[in-house]
Amino acid sequence: MKMQNPITPVLSKAMLDAHSAIGVFFGAVLYLVCFSGTLAVMVAEFSLWEDPSGPFQSSYSPAQHERLMENAYAAAKAEGFDHAIYVVGPSAEEPRITVTGYTDLGDYKQWQADAEGNLLPMANTGWSEFMRIHHYQLSIPRPFGLYVVGLAGAIMIASLFSGLIAHRRILKDAFRLRIGGSDRLTNADLHNRVGVWALPFHLIVALTGSLLGLASLFIGIVGYAAYDGDEDKVYEILFGTHPEDVETVAPLPDVRAVLASIESTKPGTEIVWIGYDHVATAGQMVHVATAEPGHLSRAEMWTFAPDGTFHHKAGYTDGSVGMRIYGMLAPLHFGTYGGLPLKLIYVFLGSGLTLIVATGVNIWLARKRTQGYRKPRLERAWTVLVWGQIPAFVLAALTELLDVAPALPVYWAITILPLALAYTKIEVSTLATGARLMGGILLVTLAVLHGLIWREHALIDSVVIDIALATLGALLLWRSVPRTKTAELSLKAAE
Repeated sequence: MKMQNPITPVLSKAMLDAHSAIGVFFGAVLYLVCFSGTLAVMVAEFSLWEDPSGPFQSSYSPAQHERLMENAYAAAKAEGFDHAIYVVGPSAEEPRITVTGYTDLGDYKQWQADAEGNLLPMANTGWSEFMRIHHYQLSIPRPFGLYVVGLAGAIMIASLFSGLIAHRRILKDAFRLRIGGSDRLTNADLHNRVGVWALPFHLIVALTGSLLGLASLFIGIVGYAAYDGDEDKVYEILFGTHPEDVETVAPLPDVRAVLASIESTKPGTEIVWIGYDHVATAGQMVHVATAEPGHLSRAEMWTFAPDGTFHHKAGYTDGSVGMRIYGMLAPLHFGTYGGLPLKLIYVFLGSGLTLIVATGVNIWLARKRTQGYRKPRLERAWTVLVWGQIPAFVLAALTELLDVAPALPVYWAITILPLALAYTKIEVSTLATGARLMGGILLVTLAVLHGLIWREHALIDSVVIDIALATLGALLLWRSVPRTKTAELSLKAAE
């Protein structure tokens, strides 16, 4: 008697659809990471653009740091945020001084400071902060969000190598770019050419992103294997000795002595941030992150006793090979080691990496169509996601600018809710055009409103960003204008 196959055609089709959806889901995660990462390269510049009111400083003397610490401790203690105090800036990349006070449970409050060390209300940079955290962990709680982003980097590495090996005509087709023909050929050529031309950058960004995202997992593994499960030992090697939990009252640390010690050891070193742990207790420690001249690392870690006595240096600039590699991960990933020109190169190349992910899924969907297995819902969902990222980020920036709503819920609402359009009968081209049109209108609106709201505090950098946003919006609007058949043929001929 012949046994009946338990996998019915209906079940088989459902599993194939689920398999396809899972593939597109992972492509979506990669796309969100790459898109947000391209923006996050400029997070320091966007932070200054978002609130250009200042105050700003190009440098800060030891005497100014001492006065600021006294004021910061008084303000933090009055509100119960004096367990740890961190002072970020001023630096070449971040001329705004940010003071953050923490409780022992991790709750915090932030201020900004002026040249006299006075604390002021924190600047409104909610959108920039959302963008930074979103790229790090896709708004997923730690450490799971970091793991997801780290795994996305690992998947990207595997995709780059497998695609490279699979493309047998890589040298012959290195300069082949067919624009204006079928969508599949256009996407394939863009995917392959951009993937090959910028391969070193793509590998560096994917590898460093994967290591940064999975760092805490690796630390746990090393702690378990080498220190009998004691992760604190690994953290002490990477970030310095953890302060003792001693509640005996003690004077504030001698920050002048700390900074003098660093300057005498490494003249010309830039102070990135200073952290005071267990402030005003007998067990307190001072941690300082520095950017040393001639080194890629932008956060060499120094640890000092409260009286300024040197205690520990991580060695990101002059330690073991492993420590030096660890110190280079973040600068290599975000391009923070070469100033604004290098960041713009990273934005350009990051846009290419985002394009690779988008065209990769487009190619797969087009292949399914030619094989007679069209996935209309996935096509519509993918189109909405890809072109919807610009409206999502821009509307989130607008609501923060107008103080209407925080960026996080606005972004996710604009990202997720339109996916319901996948269940409609709207053409994919119509969805793409509508998203581009919305993105263009929102970009121009954001640039104009920002310029009007901050016209009395206009910085050159802010004006440049407003012009760039308006220009990009105009290009999207132009790209959304319906064309006659003759105009389309002329455009293809020109391309």
